[in-house]
Amino acid sequence: MAKKKIQFIGDLLSEIKEDIHTSVSQSSGIPDIIAFCEGKEWLGLSHHPTNPIFLYPMQKIILKTLYRGSIGNKDISLTDEEIEMCRRFGLDSDDKGDLLGKYSKGEIFRELVLVWGRRASKDFIVSIIALYEAMKLLECEGGDPYAMYELSSANTINILTVANAKGQANIAFSEIREKI
Repeated sequence: MAKKKIQFIGDLLSEIKEDIHTSVSQSSGIPDIIAFCEGKEWLGLSHHPTNPIFLYPMQKIILKTLYRGSIGNKDISLTDEEIEMCRRFGLDSDDKGDLLGKYSKGEIFRELVLVWGRRASKDFIVSIIALYEAMKLLECEGGDPYAMYELSSANTINILTVANAKGQANIAFSEIREKI
């Protein structure tokens, strides 16, 4: 059966909810960010029949460091090879953000600013983050995302992507939609 055209974030969330078959009570819970990307039962990027997508090492490093210590990612860590790659690219110096220093101190990242060049996969990474956050809302323990994030139920929960122009926002939205 052909999927209907998705035009709004609400439609996306409904589509995600329909596509996720495993509930927290029947599974091991919320997967870590890399398992979410690669796991066949989640996004399964590398399992796509005609266009498998494999995360680049630096994409994994960014996702792991962003999510380390958060719900579903308590035990995620960089491998020795990933730490060495960070050193090779100078990510242990102040002028490049000292990612390794912050990582070794156990700092938890609450924001991500991607200062990457044109066609450097920013929309791709942002789409993964948006879908992961949506999945966490839908799959949270007890089914109450307000309790999970310690929020009043009077608050609204939003997943936003911000762009300078409508065309750029459409690119990001298309990246999200195509992964569902």
